[in-house]
Order: sequence, then structure tokens, then C-alpha cells
Amino acid sequence: MIEFIVNGKIQPKQRPRFKRCGAFIQTYTPQATLDYQKLVADCYKDKYGETKLTGALIMEINAFFNVPKSYSKKKRNELYGRPDTAHNGDIDNVAKSVLDGLNGVAYDDDTIIYDLHIKKFYAMNDDDERVEVKICD
Repeated sequence: MIEFIVNGKIQPKQRPRFKRCGAFIQTYTPQATLDYQKLVADCYKDKYGETKLTGALIMEINAFFNVPKSYSKKKRNELYGRPDTAHNGDIDNVAKSVLDGLNGVAYDDDTIIYDLHIKKFYAMNDDDERVEVKICD
């Protein structure tokens, strides 16, 4: 089983952007998304090096978001560790950032993931935003 943690602000996959280059339209991925995908890849490489996975894989992703600072202390204490149903960032876009970040690093292509489980929670402490990733066959 492969397990690693990506600490820091979670960046869900953003929509592609378009720009005009003369008579052509160029499509590109926003820099924030690319930076987060690199962070995911670096966290994997730090723990597992160049190990590539093959065969059908199961992935579990647990995303822990910080409780908004605008919430009262009472409300913040109630939410720590609870499921996050109100946070911005669609859960599928969080998964896509992680899957794409591991493309070419943990596996050749994310098509080998046949079972994906993802959950969103509020982090237990302030400034403890992270993603926990588990991969098994």
C-alpha cells in the first residue's frame, strides 16, 4: 500500500483558460493548478522515489480543509474533524488535481485507477490543510 500526505493549501483543478494568439486560440492550464500538481508529484517522489505502479489500482483521497476564519470560535470548534459540505472546491476537482499530479510519476496514466474514494473534512486544527492519499492494488 502506498500512503503519503500533501501538506498545504488544497488547489482543486481549475478549468482550462484560453487566449488568442493571432488567428489561433491557445488552451492552457492555470499556473496555480500546475503548481499544486507539482507539489503532489514531489510529495510522492520524496517518499517513494521513482517507484511506478502498474495494474488496476484503488485510490482513496481524504481532503482536510481549514475552517474559515470568519466563523465564530464556537462554530469552528463544532466543525473540526467533521465532513465539509459547504467548502468551495468541488470534490471531483480535488481528485482530478491529485490524479493528474501523479500522472507520469506514480503511474503512466490515471486510467489504471478503477476505484476512487474521496472525502472532504474540516481539519482538526487551523492551518492544517492537507490531502492524504492511499493507493493499493
